[in-house]
Amino acid sequence: LLDAVLRELRSDGNNFEANIVVFPGKRPGHFLHQRLARSLGAAFIPPKVYALGEFVEVLYREQLDQGEGDLDSLDAIGLLFELTGHGSMLPGEGQFRTPGSFYPLGVRLLGELEELRAGNVAPAVITALAGEYGLESLGLLARLYAPFYDEVTKRGLSTAAQRSERVALAIETLTFKSGTDLIVAAMSLVQAQQAMVLRELLNRRDVLLLLEIAPGIERLCAQLGVSASAEAASVSPAIP
Repeated sequence: LLDAVLRELRSDGNNFEANIVVFPGKRPGHFLHQRLARSLGAAFIPPKVYALGEFVEVLYREQLDQGEGDLDSLDAIGLLFELTGHGSMLPGEGQFRTPGSFYPLGVRLLGELEELRAGNVAPAVITALAGEYGLESLGLLARLYAPFYDEVTKRGLSTAAQRSERVALAIETLTFKSGTDLIVAAMSLVQAQQAMVLRELLNRRDVLLLLEIAPGIERLCAQLGVSASAEAASVSPAIP
């Protein structure tokens, strides 16, 4: 996949700043810089390279930020501790009644709430699943979901999943610097909100999607709204 990205980069001599490259994570960006350095053997201006989550954050900061602060993880866990009645509404005979004992559970609850938000899973769906399968943990998440995000908003803060949601909802109105090419290199399934962002971006003429031919590509194409059978012709080169 890196070879395909390198072939598509537009440059003015050793200047690649007219490109934005988005990978699923951070590691491929390091390898891309290394490959460019080896192939050029001279100083160069690299393309802007982001992990997908970072790219969504950049879009938010540059075009949608309304001045609210970020909710850091410690404050988020503290808020969850408050919302659970300092652990009193949790099972376990009081084992989560202090901030220290609650912390590991709080980390997990925060991660699961953010995953649900990023996946566009409504609280009513969580409640229904909890009832259907008798999962107490899902019931707890359903009870915490709305109070947690309501309180975050009331405090003038936001979480990463909330910012991703706002980008997904506003993506049609967002713009890029004139003359900038965007290359998205996708290798695996992405979160629902991120898929919304990518689907809209793919409607633009200056965006190229590169897909790695690997198990699961059909599911990825379905998630992004492209044809698996035609992706080489209409969306990206086929990368063996």
